[in-house]
Parts: sequence; C-alpha cells; structure tokens
Amino acid sequence: MNDAEFDHLGKNLRQMVDPDLVILVEHEGQMAGFGLSLPDLNQPLHRAYPRPGTPEAWTMVKMAWHWKVRPKLDWLRVFALGVLPEFRGQGVDALMYVETARAAFRKGYKWAEMSWILENNMMMNRAIQFLGGQVYKTYRFYQKSL
Repeated sequence: MNDAEFDHLGKNLRQMVDPDLVILVEHEGQMAGFGLSLPDLNQPLHRAYPRPGTPEAWTMVKMAWHWKVRPKLDWLRVFALGVLPEFRGQGVDALMYVETARAAFRKGYKWAEMSWILENNMMMNRAIQFLGGQVYKTYRFYQKSL
C-alpha cells in the first residue's frame, strides 16, 4: 500500500483497533516492523443475525451491542504485518507473532486468522505453518495484456 491508501485504511479502521493489538518494533529510533490485529467482527455480526427485511440500522445496533457491550470474541484477525527489508531474517517477525499472541491471550482470544497473504509470500506462509497454522486459501494475481 502507498501512504495515501494506508492513511485511508487507518481512518476506516480506527473504531475497530485495539491499541493492545498493534505491535510496533523500532531499532535505534527507526521503524523496523509493524503488526495490526483486529477482532473478527464476523462473530458479533453473526450474533446480530441480520435477516432480509430487517432495517440495517437495527442490525448495526445489535452488532454494536454484541461487539462492545457483551463481547464474546475469541477470534482475532492478523490484518497486517510487515518488516522492512533491512530487518528481515533477524527474528523481528517472530517477536511480533509472540507479542501479538501474548496480548491476544490476555484479552481472551483463542484463535487467529492470518489472511490475505499472497501465494508467493514464502516467508509468511512458512511462518504460519511453523506456528502450527495451515494455509487454507490461496491468493494469486493473474496478468494479461489487453
């Protein structure tokens, strides 16, 4: 993502972000890595049980209730995780995985999904498998000249 896309995404995600689940790694004052995990909002949405014909506003009120007032969230979504090239291969990603897991367990999360990882991102796919996860979807880009 470029800076403008990242800023736009940040503004839209602000209400969902739990600061305890944002991991920043610095080395001598320079950003080395960044991790952002979010609660999986599919759980409160499922509990809100939207049906055809139900006013959207009512579904949103019920979803907010199940998310903020009576949360029973045990799924976490590792939304973004990145390490600058000059810090790769030094364990920065492992540090972020461990710290994310510690924060998530303290908050009652039991499961995590690391998604939107491209098929050719070997480091992330290998890390998922090393941590006991499994790759269950494949994302790939195709290109064709028009």
